[in-house]
Amino acid sequence: MHTRRLSTLALAAALLTPLVAACGGDDDSSVTTDDLDGRTFVATSFEPDGIVEGSEITIDFAGGGLSANAGCNVQNGGYSVDDGNLQVDTMTSTMMACDDALMAQDDRIVVLLSSSPSVTLDGDTLTIQGDSTLVLTER
Repeated sequence: MHTRRLSTLALAAALLTPLVAACGGDDDSSVTTDDLDGRTFVATSFEPDGIVEGSEITIDFAGGGLSANAGCNVQNGGYSVDDGNLQVDTMTSTMMACDDALMAQDDRIVVLLSSSPSVTLDGDTLTIQGDSTLVLTER
């Protein structure tokens, strides 16, 4: 009888494990273009170099277009999400001159967004990861 009870518990655990895993959170690979459309996100971290002190990094997604502001210039381009990767068309940019740290941050954003980075969305937290990692929360 003791063996039957253990077998029943083992079977129940085996059957429930996939169900519990499926309920454990969003499947990050399922991010679509529509999931981002109409949303604005503000950076909470940008590794490995950090966010320039006193600046704000924002990314707006609207109508298939992306607008990124890293504290100086505004970069724009079309975007889509394909197999968990952000695809950004050639970006245009305003041409303002700012201090070197902000200009470098602008460049880091363009390099990241143009590199077909992975993109995950967990609630209101968006993570864009390539050679650097940008974590943002919805505004």
